[in-house]
Amino acid sequence: MRILPLVALSLVLASCAAPRAPDPFPPESRTAPVQRQLELLSSFFTGTFESIKQGTGEGDSTPVKLRVARLWPERAGEFWYYLEYAKVGAEDKPYLQRIVRTGEVDGQMLEAEYRLPGDGKQFVGEWKQARPLEGIDPASLREIPGCRMQLAMQHMTLFNGGTVGKECRGRVPEGAYEISDFFLSSSSLRAWDRGYDSTGKQVWGSQAGPVEFRRTASVPR
Repeated sequence: MRILPLVALSLVLASCAAPRAPDPFPPESRTAPVQRQLELLSSFFTGTFESIKQGTGEGDSTPVKLRVARLWPERAGEFWYYLEYAKVGAEDKPYLQRIVRTGEVDGQMLEAEYRLPGDGKQFVGEWKQARPLEGIDPASLREIPGCRMQLAMQHMTLFNGGTVGKECRGRVPEGAYEISDFFLSSSSLRAWDRGYDSTGKQVWGSQAGPVEFRRTASVPR
């Protein structure tokens, strides 16, 4: 079993005394049809993804690896994930780490993003663990406001999603907002995260377009 850094343990202990935020996906909102869709999405989402070269003007061809690990699978009806993006050759220094959760509200599939429980550097490579983020109470995590994505399933083989509005400010400079979109199948992921300032000028993320990934393994490695 992995021993978490003292900083992470102190955060866990501190969270015991802190008030807990309401569950954005309460159990009473779950319906059997949407839960089946979330299970299918989970089977597509976890694993290792590698970017592919794209034609000029079609997207971002930066060589990137993405690892997605399921978190706390023993929590029935909950779907949590740890995502780690790194450029090929610099995989010990990921440029983006995320914790996300998919769930259901009023029959709509949604994705919520959460802040890492401490300095991201201490969680680099967490996808390698048999039980990633073991020892962290998911109820202690804090959702990044305004960054929920609406999800939909198309033709039983494809999911798509995207942020709504201009309220997401998870990783952008002060005064800017973030927009994210993705398409996910059992074998590929097309994702584009970018940020804009108040004038509509892009200030963060790829300007070439989305990154196209191929799923090379169903488990992160």
